[in-house]
Amino acid sequence: MAPRLDDLPDDLELREEALPAAEAWTNAVERAGRVFGLTVSPLRNASNVNDLAERLGEVAAKQGAACDTLVERLVALGADFSIDEETAKCLRTARASRALVQSLTPLRGRARIEKLAETQPATSLEAMGTSIGKSPSASWRGSCSMRTGKGTNGRPRPGASSRRCST
Repeated sequence: MAPRLDDLPDDLELREEALPAAEAWTNAVERAGRVFGLTVSPLRNASNVNDLAERLGEVAAKQGAACDTLVERLVALGADFSIDEETAKCLRTARASRALVQSLTPLRGRARIEKLAETQPATSLEAMGTSIGKSPSASWRGSCSMRTGKGTNGRPRPGASSRRCST
């Protein structure tokens, strides 16, 4: 026999869930797909908002350490090859991705959705998705190049004008 509304305790309280603004929701749904590979219903309701917020939290918690490691490895690679950190797109992307993941982790619900919605990519949303989704143990060949100027000895590297790295 299915429960009836009359069977609920009298002390239960029905509360309205504050939803993100329509534009924020639309942006968050798009970014969730492009950055985290998450598919979410575009319908803005409490169930979908909570679902996306929880899934974002899970991905952020899971990928936090990997994002840290990627940034550390790219910084080391840059130092090894005298690469200007300001012009290394994959390093900027990795740092922006790490910052996003770190900012999403402590937030909950609507605040997490709004944070994702307001995120501005350092390079592109797709590059951030690649950066977050790639394990630091994966191949260092990827979708961006870091220009090498001089070797660690200060002389130009023979036969090498750029190195490939993963974003």
